[in-house]
Amino acid sequence: MTRTEPPAWEGTSSDPNDEQFGHVVSPTDIEDAGDYRAVLVGEPYDGAVIGRRGAREGPAAIRRALAGVKTHHFDEGPVAGVADLGDLPIEAYNDGDDPANHVADVQAIVADEAAAVYERGALPVFLGGDNSLTVGNVTPLLGGGDSVGVVSFDAHLDCRDPADGPTSGTPYRQLFDAGLDRLAVVGARHFETSTAYTDFLRDAGGTSLTADEVGRGPVETADFALDAVAACDRVFVSLDVDVLDQNGR
Repeated sequence: MTRTEPPAWEGTSSDPNDEQFGHVVSPTDIEDAGDYRAVLVGEPYDGAVIGRRGAREGPAAIRRALAGVKTHHFDEGPVAGVADLGDLPIEAYNDGDDPANHVADVQAIVADEAAAVYERGALPVFLGGDNSLTVGNVTPLLGGGDSVGVVSFDAHLDCRDPADGPTSGTPYRQLFDAGLDRLAVVGARHFETSTAYTDFLRDAGGTSLTADEVGRGPVETADFALDAVAACDRVFVSLDVDVLDQNGR
């Protein structure tokens, strides 16, 4: 399938010494993805959202915000070797008549496209989009000889039963059914999940760290996440924006 062309990345600073992501991110084709340290892949879709929609705007918003960020890292030096593969051709599915049908279709498309990126040895950074897309992003890693773990920064467990079709709340139940080995949820909130899903996560070999526990410090949080997936050969990291403190602290 044909991806959309990556947008023009433009820095926002008039200072010629301010190198920004807008200056160093290179549009590229899938065939050259392996030549870069990381590649961005846009996934403009929110047709699986249970509640408020709008995540389809995520890829464009992330690119706009990132374009003006400076590239210097004090330990590693300036960022280099980042490419943009454009957006996957899934935006048209946002307004389908029957979400229960088109969510599965989108997950299959994303899985095929993600597999093509992995096959070229590239490190993808998927820009979503709702959390149903995680199924397509992780599925190509499953079924081989490597064990796979996910670290999910999320206020919710997203382990609902997809009996009536997949949604943004079912990705990890789907992935466990497909062979996922470990799941560590970081930032889960009290009173925003059900006991049945907490029990499922525990029985499936997963674990969680509540938002209160995350507040104890970044070192403890990182240790928890790394320990949870330490035995896995491959690790996928997912960030759901609702993990952020709603009060802005």
